[in-house]
Amino acid sequence: MTGTETAGRSAMAGFDIDAMADDVLAHDLGFSVARSLLTTAEVERFFAYADKGFRDLPRNAEKPSTLGLENYVMPLVYNNATGDVLVERQYHFLDHPQLDGGSDKPERIIRKVLGVRDAIESRWLPEGYYAEQACHDVNMVTKYTIGAAYPLHADAPKDTPFPLLQTWSLLTEPGVDFSGGELLMHLRDGRIIRCMEELGLMPGDVLFFDRRLDHEVEPS
Repeated sequence: MTGTETAGRSAMAGFDIDAMADDVLAHDLGFSVARSLLTTAEVERFFAYADKGFRDLPRNAEKPSTLGLENYVMPLVYNNATGDVLVERQYHFLDHPQLDGGSDKPERIIRKVLGVRDAIESRWLPEGYYAEQACHDVNMVTKYTIGAAYPLHADAPKDTPFPLLQTWSLLTEPGVDFSGGELLMHLRDGRIIRCMEELGLMPGDVLFFDRRLDHEVEPS
């Protein structure tokens, strides 16, 4: 067993995976939260890793059509008047070497989260589904400038026959390191939930949600 596999398995031990899967499948939810899945040290470590990426990684104007490329940063939202970048995103491919001298610690943190995701999805996902669909795990870190927002969207087609889980976690503390920037989740029953405010999400918590759900980010 590799170190990254161990990280994922140890994370699962502290959570009721069946209950989390039930929450994802529930018509009035579609999501579940793993409280304090990541330690303070892991959040700080990953923040430093991501911060280095935004400084050092190459920037692509358009998203490449193939995966397995080197890690990169891509602008997502511009100020139409000035052309300034308001939102940019770092893409990290797990089969690519780490930025910090080959250390596996950032990847272990990601695998810890993915271990829980995989355990939840095992309730309904056909074995080998991602491989058959040529899907790859990509970690994304999104950086917002003051006043920036992200429009309403979903990350999977509505006719996908079962939930495919997206994970979402804060690297900075709302109300302390930033204001605004609320994640709005549009649930299947018509409600809109303010995730940080209503769920009390903090750095270290991980939100697992059905990628078919519409969601958006309010201005920061």
